[in-house]
Amino acid sequence: MRECEKVGMSPTSIGRPRAALLLFRAVRALPVLLVALAAFALAAGCDRPRERAGGAPADSTPAPSADLPPDTSRAGPAFLAIYRDGPLDELRVVRATNDGLVVAGECAFPEGTRVTVTLLARGAGGALEPVASAGARVQSGSFMSPPLAGVAGPPPPGIHVVRVSVPFGPGDQDPEVLRAASDGRRFRGSGVREQGGRIVFETTLEVPL
Repeated sequence: MRECEKVGMSPTSIGRPRAALLLFRAVRALPVLLVALAAFALAAGCDRPRERAGGAPADSTPAPSADLPPDTSRAGPAFLAIYRDGPLDELRVVRATNDGLVVAGECAFPEGTRVTVTLLARGAGGALEPVASAGARVQSGSFMSPPLAGVAGPPPPGIHVVRVSVPFGPGDQDPEVLRAASDGRRFRGSGVREQGGRIVFETTLEVPL
């Protein structure tokens, strides 16, 4: 009190600067608090079931939905189909040197997933019948079939029907693939169906080559 009187100041005038200083420190600390709160919210969001393109939470069952047709194009000797949803991103069909049809795709299926590629043709009754079939495995998000050709030889130029199917029932895939795919229930979108108690992906395309 006496020191304040010597310099002509009152205790009240000293209290105000201190209060202002405390307020300034609180305001300066506000951005740090906001950053901490944002980081906490982001961490909380990471605990939710993850999805990827064409994926779903691991414990969910794919709901029936209308398939979205892929965007297709022809670029020289290659046919390209781009999918807008589902676990298959794109499908490419080209002719091999022996004129057989090679089918390759980019997908979200786990490493080592077995993929079946089938070449179909119209039978006498108009129904689609398998002409040739081959298996492929997913490696680094892609797969490629060997050249497909029927008993009579490579398919002649024209419109051909190609089917790609990936079943996720017991015995369809290796155990580690079924675990990674949650028995196929992590996938949804175009081509994903539940058939006979198992999840199956299937897409059929008309390919002009």
